[in-house]
Amino acid sequence: MLAIGRKEDVVLKIPTRNVDGKNLFIRINVEAKIDSGAYGNSMHIKKCIEPYYSMTNKCYGALIILDSGKEIFLKSSDYFFKNVKNSGGKSERRLATKLKILVGKKTYKTTFTFTNRDGLRNKILLGRQLLKNRFLIDVSKTNLLSLWKNKRGKMIEEKRLIYILSRNRNLYSTKRLVEEVEAMGWECRVLDYLKCTLDIVKGKRVINYNGKTLDKPDAIIPRIGASRTFFGNAVIRQFESMGVFSTTSSLSLSRSRDKLRSIQILSRNVDIPKTVFASNKSKAEDVINLAGGTPLIMKVLEGTQGKGVVLVDSKMSAKSVLDAFNGLEVNILVQEFIKEADGEDIRVFVVDGKVVGAMKRKAKDKEFRSNLHQGGTSVPHKVKRNEKSVAIQSALAMGLGICGVDIINSARGPLVLEVNSSPGLEGIEKTTGFNIAGEIMSYIDKHLKIKDRQKRKRIVRT
Repeated sequence: MLAIGRKEDVVLKIPTRNVDGKNLFIRINVEAKIDSGAYGNSMHIKKCIEPYYSMTNKCYGALIILDSGKEIFLKSSDYFFKNVKNSGGKSERRLATKLKILVGKKTYKTTFTFTNRDGLRNKILLGRQLLKNRFLIDVSKTNLLSLWKNKRGKMIEEKRLIYILSRNRNLYSTKRLVEEVEAMGWECRVLDYLKCTLDIVKGKRVINYNGKTLDKPDAIIPRIGASRTFFGNAVIRQFESMGVFSTTSSLSLSRSRDKLRSIQILSRNVDIPKTVFASNKSKAEDVINLAGGTPLIMKVLEGTQGKGVVLVDSKMSAKSVLDAFNGLEVNILVQEFIKEADGEDIRVFVVDGKVVGAMKRKAKDKEFRSNLHQGGTSVPHKVKRNEKSVAIQSALAMGLGICGVDIINSARGPLVLEVNSSPGLEGIEKTTGFNIAGEIMSYIDKHLKIKDRQKRKRIVRT
């Protein structure tokens, strides 16, 4: 059974006949009152003339005139009369017919009576004749199954509230996500997650924002900066404890932000460049030899967008850099340098286990980092089968529903450099022309529908 509110948007399909005597249907979008206290279904009309002789159809029938002025002609075989008790308890004789009505995604054929409901707010009333054994009514809510179309031309089945956790609403990625949330017909709000206060008490989870308690959203889209991972992750966990769907889970975010942990996870599933991690007590020469010798790449574990990444081409340089990093007591990774890649890598964008776009990035002259933030250029890339497989396996291994997988091609095949849990949209969308933000909305919509079905099953069982 389907859960509905005390009022729902429905679509009525009313049969009539045109001047040639051919069957036509008039579609009416209207808000209906759900009334389990009434048995039958009724529809407001301005006037009914019966009997009425139609000159065009050359037969008797009934002429129904709607508030809009539209006229509906029913042949005598298309209708009948019923005695119905009105809201005042008095019995009245009404004209009735069978109509098709769209509620949610399903169309039902049921009997409607016609009456003038000018003094009443709702022009359509749905009673037990339609509701029984089909719907569960939540009288505290309205429009659980809204049928109006969003900007994409698709029916809005649920009115959703989406929070985007972002410190800057003017960033390209944030603005595009807001656009696509609103295009779905959903309500959107951008929250600076650092302004969130977490209220944690037994049996209750509350998030305050600027001194006010936030309404529970249907989903959140985290856009957490690398330097704010700890607090951002705490906010995500609080939402998760409230039963809110997050496009990036707190666990997968923390794994992806720990470069060493992510490499350990990825190495079980996909091929990666040879990598060495050591403490400042390890001998520099041993670390260099384990990484396959020079040239090699050294990465600060906390770096992003190509920052904290150094290419060293001799043992002497490698020792000097290692000693310098060890003196600063920062954690570093040492990786083999893939010369045959020639300063190119591939960013593959994965959403919900599917590749939705890819671009090839090329480092600028005398630069080995291909990141666009470091001045690299990009062109659209058609992913090969092995690249696609590696990207999807990487996303699944990290537990990420949305991610950018950075791949470098080597003599032994595609190698995964990194999996970004908060990839920017500007580079990939402008390079490929694809609506990546729209794909993210489809991902959210799919998972919220699954959640709704599970909730309805629980209601039925209880």
